[in-house]
Formats: sequence, C-alpha cells, structure tokens
Amino acid sequence: MRSATYRQSFTGRLEHNEGLFAFLLVLPAMLIVLALYIYPLIYSFVISFLRSDIRYPEEFRGLKNYIEIFQEPDLLVSFLRTIYFTVVSLAIEMVGGIAIAVAFNNRFFGRPVARSLILIPWAIPPVVTGIIWNWLVHAKIGVLNYVLYSLHLLPRYKPWLADPRWAMNLIVLADAWKWTPLVVLLVLAGLQAIPEELYEAATIDGAGGAAVFFRVTLPVISWPILVTLILRTVEAIRVFDIIYVMTRGGPANATKLTTFYVWEIAFKHHRMGFGAALAWLVTLLIVILAVFYYRLLNRRVEL
Repeated sequence: MRSATYRQSFTGRLEHNEGLFAFLLVLPAMLIVLALYIYPLIYSFVISFLRSDIRYPEEFRGLKNYIEIFQEPDLLVSFLRTIYFTVVSLAIEMVGGIAIAVAFNNRFFGRPVARSLILIPWAIPPVVTGIIWNWLVHAKIGVLNYVLYSLHLLPRYKPWLADPRWAMNLIVLADAWKWTPLVVLLVLAGLQAIPEELYEAATIDGAGGAAVFFRVTLPVISWPILVTLILRTVEAIRVFDIIYVMTRGGPANATKLTTFYVWEIAFKHHRMGFGAALAWLVTLLIVILAVFYYRLLNRRVEL
C-alpha cells in the first residue's frame, strides 16, 4: 500500500510540476553528455599536468608540459600555418557565401532547386569531402589534371598534393567548398528578414546597386555574418578530418596544422600529457576568439 501511495503521490507531483517532469525527460541525455564530453575534458586537463607516456611511468610534472610547448621548434610554424588556413578559408567562404546568398535572394527560374543543390557539400561528412577532393586532384586519374591537360594548360599530369606550394591551398579550397553553403544558409536567412520597404526607399533616393548593398543590405545582415564568422573560425582552427584524409600533414609538413600536430604528438608519439597540454592551449585560443567575437556582437547590437 505504501509503495502504491508513493507512486501515486510521485505521479501527482509530476503532473503538477512541469519543470520536474521536463528535467526527468532530459536527464538521460544529460548523463550521456556528461559521460562523453565532460569526463574526457576533465581527464585531459588532469593528464596535461602529468608525464603520461607509455615509455615512462606516469608522474606529476606541474606546468612543465605547458612550458615545453613553447620550446618546440615546429609549433610556431604549425601555428602560422593554422592562421593562414583560417584566414584564407574564411575569406573565401564569407565572400563567396555572401555573394551566393545575395544572388539566391533574388527571384529566378529554378531557385528552389539551386538552393537545395548548394547545400549538398555541407551535408557531406568531412572525411568524404577529403576523399572526393583526393580523387579530383589525383596525380594520374584526377579530373583537374584531365581538364587542364586537355586545355593544354599543363604539359603533363601534376601530383598536386605532393607539391608543398599547392597542397595547403587545395586543402583550403576543399574546406571552403564544404562550408560555404553554411554561410549561404545563415546569410540568406538574414537577407529574407530585410523588409522590401528599405530597398524601395533606397531606390527612390537614387542609390545604385553597390550603394544599396553597402548601405542597406550589409548593415542589416552584419549580425548573421558575425555569428557565421564565430562558428567558422572555431571550426577552421580545429580542422583535422580533411587534412588527415588528403595529406596526413605532408608533403614535408606543409599542411601540418596545430590540431594535426596535437594528434601526432598524442597518438603517434604517445606523449598524451604533452598533447593534452597543447590541446588545452588551442582551446584557450578558441575561447579568447569567442569572447572577442561576443563583445563585437554586443557592440553591434548596442549600435
């Protein structure tokens, strides 16, 4: 009787307390998140202060792992590569994405189909994107070589990914090809929220196409642009999949970005503690950039 009464009272509390009922519904998902995300974060932070290396017994090192990071000769070079990759990739994605979004905001025949097709690269997983671009630039059977050789722009087929000058730029293009649709999607949502009256007023005032874009369109969509910039900056800094599939950091370390450097130290050289320390420094950099963008967003809102 007591258990039945308890169940009834508990059920009654759930019926009258929507907050408790909602909490119990999301509790399993919260436990999964804690197990899959929070625990690895805490564990990686702990071992960043240890010498976690299969060659030696584990011991506490304090801040030595963090200090030794700045003594690594290849770290600064990989960081500069990361900056180059992030800046160039974001420039292509933002300029191309905004241009495509503005074009798709106008009415033309086949616009619904075009809007659907532009999202295909974004829907493809990064690993598959790397495989596709590997085939496109393949040294023997790649489409790029075939087209350029057929147009007599190349004297012979070229191993693009074996050339340090081209490997990084091709990875940048592959990353931009995948993520430009996301920029199109977010910016297009902002464009569709602009009232037609603003464009009509600008036209009556005699503003041309460029003036309308820079004085009407761009200020209104600055919020979605900055939000997109935050998301893409974080993703570009921690890119790994495409690099691993296409070049494995080569040739001659030309595409070894900081995140790939972290993976190589931790899982290839088995220096887990040192790799965790470097990963947390990368995380700190991402947090600093996120705070900077957040303040920039707030400033835009106040203006």
